[in-house]
Amino acid sequence: MRPTVEELIEGMAYTFSNAIVPELSPNASQWARRMSDSLSGLFHHLLVRLEREADLALQENKDLKELLTMLAAHPQAADTLNGVADEFRRQAATEIPLIPDPKAVAAQNVALNGILQDAIEAMEAAAKVSGSDAFVEERRPIRRYLKQQLDRELEVAGATMAPQPAPRRQ
Repeated sequence: MRPTVEELIEGMAYTFSNAIVPELSPNASQWARRMSDSLSGLFHHLLVRLEREADLALQENKDLKELLTMLAAHPQAADTLNGVADEFRRQAATEIPLIPDPKAVAAQNVALNGILQDAIEAMEAAAKVSGSDAFVEERRPIRRYLKQQLDRELEVAGATMAPQPAPRRQ
């Protein structure tokens, strides 16, 4: 479909930079100038994210499935994680086609992250009730995963911090 999402964003960035920003008067407020800089940065961020998001989400889903498989295999998972392990098994059984639909990948990513959050909350609640943490060893891989997820986000954010060429019309 034309224009593509990328072309639409590039067109908006071009129009903003070449039609709106030049109209800001020299006396424009600092706020207006900061907002125009923020909007220019946001257009760039969207383009970078559009380029990388699908691959990052596929990798994140793979990592989440591995982490949740490990948690579901814990001897106390059935008692502590209640329906979390069952919900994960249902999600894990959902196959992503060879050429994945970005919306399906994103939906699975949201679901898997929700399952991980529920699992962490269940582990915390169980530790408070019992006074001990049966999942202490499982917290290390969770922390590694969260660090890895943050690194991926920072990779995208860092790419958007690089100097940007002026939008060009094609």
